[in-house]
Amino acid sequence: MRITPSFAGLYLVFLSLLLIASASLFGRGFNMLLPAIVAICLYIAAFFHFVLEKQGKQVKNDF
Repeated sequence: MRITPSFAGLYLVFLSLLLIASASLFGRGFNMLLPAIVAICLYIAAFFHFVLEKQGKQVKNDF
């Protein structure tokens, strides 16, 4: 399967949301941190997307 920058960003977002969903099952105080964690994960995904787009053909689907 070819890994494009957009797919890598979506995969990162999916993994972070899965982690948040599993962690939110433990403890009620974790709910306060959910918006901050979601924002940080989206920022990281956007950063990786920008970096991979900038490199372009140098990545060559080699992760």
